[in-house]
Amino acid sequence: MWTAAAPQALSRTSLKGSDKGSLLLLLMSSLLLCKNVASTSLCPSGVDCQESLSKLFDEMITLSLKMQNVSLEMFQKFNTLYSKDAFYFLKIIHQCHTASIPTPLNKEQALAVQHEDLISMVIRLMRSWEDPLIYLILEAYHLPPITDTLLYNALEIGRRIRPLLEGLEKIASQIDPEFKDSGDFAVWSGLQSLQSADEEPLLFAFYNLLRCLSRDTNKTVTFLKFLKCQVVYNGNC
Repeated sequence: MWTAAAPQALSRTSLKGSDKGSLLLLLMSSLLLCKNVASTSLCPSGVDCQESLSKLFDEMITLSLKMQNVSLEMFQKFNTLYSKDAFYFLKIIHQCHTASIPTPLNKEQALAVQHEDLISMVIRLMRSWEDPLIYLILEAYHLPPITDTLLYNALEIGRRIRPLLEGLEKIASQIDPEFKDSGDFAVWSGLQSLQSADEEPLLFAFYNLLRCLSRDTNKTVTFLKFLKCQVVYNGNC
């Protein structure tokens, strides 16, 4: 349960510069709009759309697994494209900005955490990636060169963050009817590094951000599977 999922292959159509720029602007506008609009109820008034907790877990596990697969693929492709030797990026490994959010390291530690605290932790973890993902996409053009696949992978993850957060909040509300989202998240301060004019610091900054994204999406999948087992099946799975 505590291992990374295998990446899925993605198919992309290469675009010309002008088309790519127009599409990027459109998608970035959508991401920014989603980020700045308050989450509303997913159920229209008067409509009975009570979802079972099991179904909610399945939907969010599927969504987070897609994000994990894409982030892992993006990380691996970046490493293949820009690494100058097998140990190139290991020279400078920085702590992830989400390191301030304590997470269980194994099943035993996870069992010691209250269910409502664990789902709140997952929400904080994913919310901490809203801003970094936006700037990762915006600053990707500084890479020498940026490929269509890397750009689309980042956009694909970015557009899934808001639906995932909304689903996680619904799960939290069903686990704990008194759940109140504090809006907490880990602050990211790596924008200056992504805008570096020097190639090597720029590459290290992108590598570290993609490494941390892959790590955190993997954590999200793992914790959601664990929570489903504990909450829905009483740990009998």
